[in-house]
Amino acid sequence: MTSPPPLHPDDRPDFEQALRKALETPEIVAAPGSGGTGGAQDLVRRLRDRAHERSAEITAAAADEYAAYRRLRESGGPAAGPPRTPTPPSAPGTKHGPLAAVTVLVPLVTAGASVVFLLLGYCLRLSGSQRELADTLVSAGWIAAACATAAGLAGLIGVLTIAARHRSSPPEGSPPAGPNPQEAPAVARARDVWRQALLQRGMLPFLREQLGHEPASGPSPGDTSDGRRPRLGFSSPDFAGPDFTGPEAPGKE
Repeated sequence: MTSPPPLHPDDRPDFEQALRKALETPEIVAAPGSGGTGGAQDLVRRLRDRAHERSAEITAAAADEYAAYRRLRESGGPAAGPPRTPTPPSAPGTKHGPLAAVTVLVPLVTAGASVVFLLLGYCLRLSGSQRELADTLVSAGWIAAACATAAGLAGLIGVLTIAARHRSSPPEGSPPAGPNPQEAPAVARARDVWRQALLQRGMLPFLREQLGHEPASGPSPGDTSDGRRPRLGFSSPDFAGPDFTGPEAPGKE
């Protein structure tokens, strides 16, 4: 005989819900020993503690339904088909590697070239030699600076576009958002069947059994309705009578 599967932590709220429903049933609320607000609260607390202590015994009464629910939930439902191997996500920059390299390298190269051209051209101008070469280098430097600026702006726009596209689309290999409409009803039905079996065959019989062990809460034989202890079965002699005369002393008439 195989042992019933233990209660999964994710299913603990269902156990608590079944316990709350069982404690709110009329037969438990009107049980002997729950007279008064304080007595009812004490009884509910005792029953709740005992149910938590013996939760394995309670869940074992609905072990078949729980095992079917667990199998259906873990397999993904009857219409899920064979499990799919998720595609590993691509590394950042794999698909857009050449574009990313161009957007980074072109501004750097053109900016460096513009700095070199401008430095050489202005140095030649200051020295006064090779005037034509100096003007050519200065012109080339400013053209390279303009190209670097344009390439930088284009790269920034491309990076922002790629980031927005990635943010709006789910990553590759991830499961589709939301439950499968063909398998969710089956899992929900199996869960409802298990919770109903847990309530009817596990929780309620356990609480009825525990109520049979509860002591009857009635007034004890030694108590009176006004809370005072009863008087003993004899009374002291009444010395306050008007016609009472004390006992005569011996020898007196």
